[in-house]
Amino acid sequence: TGRSVELDTFIVRAVLERAAELDRARRDAGEGALRIAINMTPASMLDPSFQAETLASLVREAGMTPEQITLECTEQQAVSDVGPLQRQVKALRRLRFGFAVDDAGAGYASFALIAALRPSVIKIDRDIVHGLAHDDAKQALVEAFVSFGRRIGATLLAEGIEKRVDLA
Repeated sequence: TGRSVELDTFIVRAVLERAAELDRARRDAGEGALRIAINMTPASMLDPSFQAETLASLVREAGMTPEQITLECTEQQAVSDVGPLQRQVKALRRLRFGFAVDDAGAGYASFALIAALRPSVIKIDRDIVHGLAHDDAKQALVEAFVSFGRRIGATLLAEGIEKRVDLA
């Protein structure tokens, strides 16, 4: 797992370097600050060598701010004990990072896990969205996410909307 965090750190540095260039270009053109999302697995976020403060330092060294970064935690991996992940997310949020649960509804993240993590963004998996207009069960699930998101103040994103009827 330490190697996984090493690789994630290398990737994050490369992404931040390029994002900082784009951010400067946007600002020079009079546009708003660039916002990016970086996917991370729960295992990477829970590795002892991953520190929220270190990530914030990397972001600042690149010339950006934590407010410009949303970390997306995929729910394709089981989390046996939510407590450590919950503490890590709180540390990231204290430093002003955004936090998203990616692939909601498609993996191991239950409403209980999402509730414990209180993400600022909930990304509903494309498998839930596909064919939504013609599937009562999927509609009920999305309605539950909408209600839940409103209650905790999270933004909802539906991945993979391809048809107007599903969007409606």
